[in-house]
Order: sequence, then structure tokens, then C-alpha cells
Amino acid sequence: MGYSKFGMTPYIPEGTRLDEREQVNDLEHIGWLTSITFVFEDCFGEIFQEAYGYQPPWDKIRHSLAYHEVGETVIGDRTDDGTTDRDEKNKRELEVFKDFIKNFPPRVKEQRLRDFNKLQNETGAAYCFDKASFLFAHGVYKRFFDIQGGLDEKLHGNWKASEQDQRYYEMIGSPRAVDLIYAHFLDKTKNVAPEIRTLVIGVAEAMYRQDFDYFDSRVRGCVSGMVPPGVKTFY
Repeated sequence: MGYSKFGMTPYIPEGTRLDEREQVNDLEHIGWLTSITFVFEDCFGEIFQEAYGYQPPWDKIRHSLAYHEVGETVIGDRTDDGTTDRDEKNKRELEVFKDFIKNFPPRVKEQRLRDFNKLQNETGAAYCFDKASFLFAHGVYKRFFDIQGGLDEKLHGNWKASEQDQRYYEMIGSPRAVDLIYAHFLDKTKNVAPEIRTLVIGVAEAMYRQDFDYFDSRVRGCVSGMVPPGVKTFY
């Protein structure tokens, strides 16, 4: 739904009934999320090791990202643009996930629940990758399909700009989807997994310079909490 709102995929009316195609989209999203972590592990794992002296728990991150999508196959993927009741959404997704893992071995079930709640509570490396996935997907759409969405597409699709959309637009003065999505990522992950976050920032800004006409430094300048003091940067 979020991709549609920014004009990156065909228009999907709000309230569209969950059908087989949307479930396929959820499965594609799982594949996309896990693929991102494989790319980061293969391409930047050694760099991360040299910078920080450890490797992120890649397999655990992939488990969390994949299982996080289980609830969305039932209740749908609701756009994180400030218009969704997050408490209600998290409650529904948790109910679905608990039912999904009810026959898991007790020790495994407890661990998966802890990881699931961590992501739902917007903490940890998996949450950082979840927020970054939309940004990197946008880069793929731009490079291979020359699609560059924007806030105007959202307005033309019978949706209204949310208060969150308007806040980011006022902060950076840009209607480009990539700028708004990056501002969203920076804002939502200010206090999340700082070392993973700064690696994502470095890769994101390299993508910006390669696939988009310019990097809008206003995004970095207007969203507070770029990188905490003492954290090595990759850009």
C-alpha cells in the first residue's frame, strides 16, 4: 500500500479487500527484507567487523524480519505515515503471531516472542532494516524502472497527505519520495541500533548519489540525531 501511495506501483484504493495478490506481495516483501540483510552481510560484514569488532546477529535479524510479516498476511500492511493506530495494529499482529507459533518448542517460542516484541517496540537492528527497506526498494524502482515517486502522486491517488507527511515536507522542502522516505527513516531510528544505523546511512547516501539526480543535504540537516557521538560513520 505504501508503494502505491507514492506512485511507485499501481493505485490500490484504501480499504481494498485482502486477496491472494496482496498475500503474494507480503511474501515478496519478506524476500526483499531478507535479501537486504544478505547483501549487507556479504558486502559490508567485514567492514563492520573492522569498525566495531563484532558481527551483527544476521540470522536472528532475518528471523525477526520474516516473522514480523506474519501478521500482515492476515490484517494487511498498513502504511506507516502516522495515520495508523499503532497500538491496535501491534495488538492484532501479536495475536496472529502467537497463534502462528503456538506449537513451536517452548524455548524457541519464547525467543521468537521476545524478538517480535522488540521489533514491534521499535528497537533493535531488525527494526532499523525494516525502516530502511522502503528506502532501498525506492532505489531499485528508480534504477531498473525509472520510477521516482513523490508526494504529488499520493495526493492524486485520492489520499490526503498525513500530518507526518506534511511535517517532513516542511522540514526538508522537498516532495520527492526518496527524500521523504529518508527523513522518515532518520526520524524513526534516531535511538535505534546506532552502529547498524550509521552503516545503513552510508549505503543509503551512496545509493542517493548513484541513482538520483542529487543528494538533498537538507534531509540530513533537518532531521535531528543523525549519528550519536563516538559512532564510526561510513559516509
